[in-house]
Amino acid sequence: MPILDIIAFKSKEDPKTSTAVQSFFESLKKYDGVQSAWHGVQVEGADHYHILVFWESLAHLKAASEDTYYPTLSPALPIADSTLLRRVFEFKAFPEIALTAPVTDLSYMSLKEGFNFETHLEPTLVKFTQLKDVGALGAYWGHSMEVDRLSVILAGWNRDHHDAPQNPAYKELVHAALPVVKFDLKFIPFEKVF
Repeated sequence: MPILDIIAFKSKEDPKTSTAVQSFFESLKKYDGVQSAWHGVQVEGADHYHILVFWESLAHLKAASEDTYYPTLSPALPIADSTLLRRVFEFKAFPEIALTAPVTDLSYMSLKEGFNFETHLEPTLVKFTQLKDVGALGAYWGHSMEVDRLSVILAGWNRDHHDAPQNPAYKELVHAALPVVKFDLKFIPFEKVF
């Protein structure tokens, strides 16, 4: 199962033209088990930059994390301010269809107290993956390997990001999930780096 390492931060300069970011991606290629890397700037919040690094397995990510160099890569980016956030998720399938869409809905879902994953959140996540039947280009979810009660959805949309939440099936799912989870929703057009 693919492992997703999400690195997000407010950027001090244009990340897509940054030599530090390009050097970061070149350094990533040296590690065994790196499948691909994607990056994008948030639609609402042009200074919010997201890097997605996919690994073949948790063992590959752990091996890289034990290296003296990999753990220092993202914190050392000179364009990142102190808002650096890093999260690791396990996915059941590689979400390439969602990432190649014109815009990707990246939603963190934190399970509220009094609810459990198997009964309350997992059925909702499975329903989100069915959004591809009602307009999403692909929808996938992953569960955090480090933060208890946290999951992420990646859903690709073929239209303006303001239209996606107006989709009746999407809207219904979000409203049904609100009593159970806290959402942190972002819309990002991603580009594949390698």
